[in-house]
Amino acid sequence: MAAVVCVTDNKMIEYHRLNESQSINFWRPSARFNIKKLYPNDLVFFLSTNKNQGSGNKKVLVGYGHFVKEHIMSLKRMWNKYGCKNGCGSEQELYESIKLHTDVIPPKIHCLEIIDVVYFGQPVYPEEFGISSKVNKYLESYAYLNDEHQTINFILAKATEFSGSNLLQQGTIEQEKEQIHKDLLMNRVYEIAEEVGELNYPKEVISLNNKVNKKYLTTDQKIQKLIFPHQFYSWRNKIVTIYLPMMINPRNDVWVKAAAGQLKMWSEKTTNINNIIIKVYVRPLSKTLLNNNLKWPSNMEFIVVN
Repeated sequence: MAAVVCVTDNKMIEYHRLNESQSINFWRPSARFNIKKLYPNDLVFFLSTNKNQGSGNKKVLVGYGHFVKEHIMSLKRMWNKYGCKNGCGSEQELYESIKLHTDVIPPKIHCLEIIDVVYFGQPVYPEEFGISSKVNKYLESYAYLNDEHQTINFILAKATEFSGSNLLQQGTIEQEKEQIHKDLLMNRVYEIAEEVGELNYPKEVISLNNKVNKKYLTTDQKIQKLIFPHQFYSWRNKIVTIYLPMMINPRNDVWVKAAAGQLKMWSEKTTNINNIIIKVYVRPLSKTLLNNNLKWPSNMEFIVVN
């Protein structure tokens, strides 16, 4: 889970806040400044000059959402596709909002589809995590977070101190709190996945792992890929389930020990984290051999695949 901070049109984000928009089109006036290295489910933080939250003229973080995909399109097409999700009540208002940032309406506009949007009850100041000097006032400006997992954790933890705004309904506030909790947990899961990595499987194991992926994992829309090809996760009922296909040859001691070592790392790094389940897909004999290597925690389940 990576993250980027984007300068935000104040009027757009305030419109979305007042309307409690959970799905938005985050537009940027020019198509020339595409954001590189932005992938589905990455976080986009909104950097705004928000006088309504007592921040003066300072740039502050006022919320965030999850990136889905991007489009390059004309203003007309953008309005036809997204309507009020553009943060304006009419096409004319959208035209006027974009005109505030550019002399001429560009033929193509950069659009970021964002879902699961959260609005902070109080601003988070970028000076607290060293990003303020990396972005300017222009709407195309953006910056990646340094030490992204640590910084994401800091921002979201800060947001939980005053999550929810008095402008929002109580149900929405509870929904936002749950979303922040989920993102804090998933940020840690992504961090662990990067630290543990993935074994350099031989072709035979890759082929068997891919069959498991296809049969059990990629067909379920609620199961998504983590970082590496054979790491998946799902979020159900406030619980993260991690799926690890490990169809190693049980008669190869080297691979059994390598798999045991990697699972031990997963075990150690998730032991003190609530609401995480790990499901490991293995061949029949592999389960016995892996159980002989170590005593696994209660949150780790071995699923035998013939």
